[in-house]
Amino acid sequence: MLIMRAFMSPGAYIGEQSSMYERDLRFRAWKAVRLIGLYVLGIVLYSLPLTYAGVGASATRSDPYPVVVDAATTLGWEPGELWTFLIAFAENSVFLIVGSVLVFVVMHAAVILLRTSNGPLQTVHTVVYVTGVYLAAIYSVVWTLSIVDSVEVADQIVLGVQSLFVDWVVGLTGADLELLGGTTTIPNATALTPMGRLLLVGLMVSVLYFLYSIYMGVRINHNGSRSAALGAVTFVIVSPALYVLGSVLFTIVTNS
Repeated sequence: MLIMRAFMSPGAYIGEQSSMYERDLRFRAWKAVRLIGLYVLGIVLYSLPLTYAGVGASATRSDPYPVVVDAATTLGWEPGELWTFLIAFAENSVFLIVGSVLVFVVMHAAVILLRTSNGPLQTVHTVVYVTGVYLAAIYSVVWTLSIVDSVEVADQIVLGVQSLFVDWVVGLTGADLELLGGTTTIPNATALTPMGRLLLVGLMVSVLYFLYSIYMGVRINHNGSRSAALGAVTFVIVSPALYVLGSVLFTIVTNS
């Protein structure tokens, strides 16, 4: 129901009026617990299928902790397998957690610069709902593209677009730098499989929902104007370019 609501009515899904956070401390504490629970649920729903599919699983050099051995014995699992599973789950979760933090920083910086901020709690509320469904959907599609052999062409298209974007930003600086591993060439789209096309469409739809949810988060949760909401979305869109520019500057400084 929650996921259906997220895609059928994203504004209602992420919306929360500022007055909700102006109530007494008890209500705000309950709201915080609810947000944390929803965020943890989103991480589990994202990371668990990936971990079961073998993403992130690798041989671990350290021995499992005694508590893991005890838990594995109780569950009837082999301790090494459970330890590897838990580490893979943690690795997969980190991607969504880091993404959530970055979205929060970029979005809240935008609403502060645009002078439409109603406080960090409103941004936290938006980010928890946004990352729990839309960002998780984007990551899941990208992971699927990278591990399923039958959609290799679609994966190369995504990598090629990313490569061209980075090359374009680097070209604007005039720096003589090359991507590690070289530039990925975008293959002919006629070689796409039906599943590859479906995943690319799913990726584009998820990105659009993600950006629209940022827009609605500013409009509803921060009571922002349309121009402020569009400004925040623009800030989110250009933030990868700012990251690339920062990386270029860092590389130039460290190599000089």
